[in-house]
Amino acid sequence: MEQEKKETFYQNNATIAVLAVVCTFLWGTTYPVVKIAYELINLPNNDVGGKLVFAGLQFFIAGIVGFLFISLKNKKITLPSRGLLPEIIKFGLVQTCIQHIFFYIGLAYTTGVKGSVLYSMGTFIAIVLSHFYYANDKMNMSKAVGCALGVFGVLVISLGGERGSGFTLLGDGFMLIATAFFAIGSLIGKNVAEKADPVLVTSCQLATGGAMLIVIGSIGFGGQASMITGKGMGVILYLSFMSISATTIWNTLLKYNKIGKVAIYYFLLPIFGAILSGIFLHEEILNFKNIMALILVCLGIYIVNAPKKEITYEEQIDS
Repeated sequence: MEQEKKETFYQNNATIAVLAVVCTFLWGTTYPVVKIAYELINLPNNDVGGKLVFAGLQFFIAGIVGFLFISLKNKKITLPSRGLLPEIIKFGLVQTCIQHIFFYIGLAYTTGVKGSVLYSMGTFIAIVLSHFYYANDKMNMSKAVGCALGVFGVLVISLGGERGSGFTLLGDGFMLIATAFFAIGSLIGKNVAEKADPVLVTSCQLATGGAMLIVIGSIGFGGQASMITGKGMGVILYLSFMSISATTIWNTLLKYNKIGKVAIYYFLLPIFGAILSGIFLHEEILNFKNIMALILVCLGIYIVNAPKKEITYEEQIDS
């Protein structure tokens, strides 16, 4: 009975809208906050190890906080089952570790505005992957048109424009790779979250992925945590709170809904990212290229998810 109430609550359109907007807003704060943090701790662009240790601490702390929360809630130490542990470790490796290796390096070499728009590509990648992964979520004409518009929007913001604003591998390229791993991680996360409490899954995912980042950053690239003090640690604590909150909510929505139904709200990420970057980083957001890119990305996601009769790709071929 309680499970049915949860399903009804999280499948309600108003609930999905409110919670998904909260998630995308919190994730949107990442772009200006991380760039501000790099300045506070004097972390240069070429210090890959420092960036990975910074990210690892954020996620590891978030995971520990989530683990303590669910253990206190259940009044006992709560651990995932042995059978589920390998899947959670894979989840942490893909969506927390590998994704953020590319994300944090890429963000250092691109603007917050451009980074947020590029990262929204995760929506389209997830839709394409869902076509092959889920029998009830096949590609159709509206999804194909929406994906095409989104890709074009990314090209608009990544190529051309003022000097130094063109496509860069370390900046724009790494952000696109990061969003691909986000999409893959979303599929893994949905499957894992369906088998266990989303808070437990998220906590273990962040803790294991964060630990991997710390090890890779310190041993593999010589990063040091000793430089992260004072205001820098304050930023890490905020990012930890943001990570455990937004990721838990998102994983919970994926647990009870199709990926496409939740992904519609991911279009708010570039909007929030651009607005917050403009406010806190004083980046230019009201130029033609940025506005056109944002419009195309948002229009593409709207077309993909607009309510209409679904016709599968196979049905279109048969007709």
